[in-house]
Amino acid sequence: LNQPTGQLIISAATVNELVNISLMTEIHAITANGQWSSYVTPLFVMLLLVAVMGVVAVQVMPRLLDRVILPRIAKRHRENVVLGFMFAATLMFM
Repeated sequence: LNQPTGQLIISAATVNELVNISLMTEIHAITANGQWSSYVTPLFVMLLLVAVMGVVAVQVMPRLLDRVILPRIAKRHRENVVLGFMFAATLMFM
């Protein structure tokens, strides 16, 4: 995860999931013959979610890890703990 290739793979998987969710929501809105708001609202919510989660992932979590959590963990276990946090976050958002 500390390598550019690992970060690229995770980013690509995240974007893929967001696009899939957006497409499924839009297809549902089209088949339900809803009003124009049923088309626009899911896209707006998805963009807002990406923005908020992006700020949390880039600004909040690294500071939280560096200042609060990682100093309490032995250096030899830190990479495993960070990987465990990523798996936990993935399971939490499923």
